[in-house]
Amino acid sequence: TDGGGKVLRRNAACPICDSYERERMIYTIWKERKIFDSNKKIKMLHIAPEKQFVDKFRDMENVEYYACDINMDMYGVEYQVDVTDISFEDNMFDVIMCSNVIEHVQEDILAMKELYRVLKKDGVAFIDVPVFYDLEKTLENIEGVTTPELQKEVYGWEGHVRKYGRGYKERLESVGFKVEEITVNQIEEKYAGKIGL
Repeated sequence: TDGGGKVLRRNAACPICDSYERERMIYTIWKERKIFDSNKKIKMLHIAPEKQFVDKFRDMENVEYYACDINMDMYGVEYQVDVTDISFEDNMFDVIMCSNVIEHVQEDILAMKELYRVLKKDGVAFIDVPVFYDLEKTLENIEGVTTPELQKEVYGWEGHVRKYGRGYKERLESVGFKVEEITVNQIEEKYAGKIGL
């Protein structure tokens, strides 16, 4: 629901683990790529941690887990971190997860630079946002779009400060990331609806 009882997508939440489509997509990619399957110790930075993942990562013996957010009241958060000024050293993390965060951040390039700075050179980061492929250019900085109602109308959701178009990948690359784009359609086609994206 939207928090007020209005159903946004019927049967979107898994009845077993309460995960939603984006969590199932990310989890499927992790399993397929065997990101956490080694015996190697992994340092993981998780920005705005999803409740469905917090306990799972904490239970992994090979994962040193850093659950972070600017809001310390979020479930599982142990470190107060502003994604535009990350209070960890350079090249610290093997894995970073930052899902559906950057579209809420005014200085998105600064946030991307910070995520790149704290990621090890051979690390992997999942920095996903809603991307609208029908938009050539990202919609942002539209004067007067400051209320939750207008943000939802113009950018697609309350609290969003932009609506990313096809140039999202280039923004990540501009700060140094080597980007592999994985779309919902690629995953859904491969798993034929099994994970309900």
